[in-house]
Amino acid sequence: MKGFLLISPIHCVLWAGYFTVIELSRHDRTFFEIILFLMFLYLSYLFSHTLFQKRTVAIKSTILSTSLFLLVKWTMLLVGTFSLS
Repeated sequence: MKGFLLISPIHCVLWAGYFTVIELSRHDRTFFEIILFLMFLYLSYLFSHTLFQKRTVAIKSTILSTSLFLLVKWTMLLVGTFSLS
């Protein structure tokens, strides 16, 4: 549990960085946005794996943070806070 509390702020900063990069490059093709997403996903996994030293825990924490980020992003899009690229 202590590890999850430590990795959560790191993942939040990482996904905020991803969102900032996507917002700054609105006119990029979807293919490049997917590649960038996969790069940030792998970087998130590397941070988790470095902290936990266990592959399954790192994968679970990465999936959890990614799904929470995507849920918040899609909720904001549905509410109308942000526009689609």
